[in-house]
Amino acid sequence: MKKTIALILFAVLLLSAAGCGNASTAPAESTSAAVVEEGEPIPLDTVLTEILDTVELPDMMKLTIDDLMDFFGLESAWYKDAAACVNANGYEKEEVILVHAASAQDVQSITECLQTSLKNAATEMQNYLPEQYAMIQKCSVQSKGLYVWLFISDANDQMQAILDKYL
Repeated sequence: MKKTIALILFAVLLLSAAGCGNASTAPAESTSAAVVEEGEPIPLDTVLTEILDTVELPDMMKLTIDDLMDFFGLESAWYKDAAACVNANGYEKEEVILVHAASAQDVQSITECLQTSLKNAATEMQNYLPEQYAMIQKCSVQSKGLYVWLFISDANDQMQAILDKYL
């Protein structure tokens, strides 16, 4: 029951901030020039499970594919696969989002939505929880080839090291 209420409150907070739109007024930031060759897709659920098993995180709630639209504005047509989780308490920002985009154009759309979500999280936390704001300021949306990810955590480096084994 508590998790459901926390999820609802978190969704309301997220949706109350500006959502992600399809229109773009500025090009997305380029975060990586490297390209992942298309071959075997990276098993994003496996990566997420390894992160959750290895990295010390608070109680995390895995998100469904449907939640990605509600939480981050990610259209299901933009990606082939995704795995994500958020802090289950609903008020602290601890998030892991991994997405395999359907195309290079979709990488840009996904990146823009996640950047909007990151900006909104920073805005929410700036006066509410300053230590969370400081953590969020150190985070960024990253991409490599058709993969886009966002780690909002003090353990970004650990999570990145795990993902790098698969990239």
